[in-house]
Amino acid sequence: MAMVGQRPRRVEVTAVPILLILVVVLSDLSISVGAEKSVSAFVQNAILSNKIVIFSKSYCPYCLRSKRIFRELKEQPKYL
Repeated sequence: MAMVGQRPRRVEVTAVPILLILVVVLSDLSISVGAEKSVSAFVQNAILSNKIVIFSKSYCPYCLRSKRIFRELKEQPKYL
């Protein structure tokens, strides 16, 4: 306990928690960068391997229309 007239002790922040936070943040960033490269490689591979590639959502009205148009044109795109 602090005595009357004395300042209470301050809890000092050590470098260890700060370094741990930095390690976690930086490792998360490196995972994100690796994932971005993987996604980019996937997209490039899909584009280079197919004549027509459509990146679509099943509920998107524009995607549905583009799929219908390609069916009418008797084209068979790669749907992702």
